[in-house]
Amino acid sequence: MLKHYRDRAGLSQDKLAQRINFSAAPVASVETGRRKPSEEFAGLCDKATERRVD
Repeated sequence: MLKHYRDRAGLSQDKLAQRINFSAAPVASVETGRRKPSEEFAGLCDKATERRVD
């Protein structure tokens, strides 16, 4: 799902990583399912991709 919202926001993995102050490696790991995102990581990604969570 992260890749979908990242693509929709027009962000590369590197750009998203910069916005959330992480390296690109965790972004890639979450997108491929190798790593489960923490609540903090997920929240930052939601904000950076302007995904609304109600």
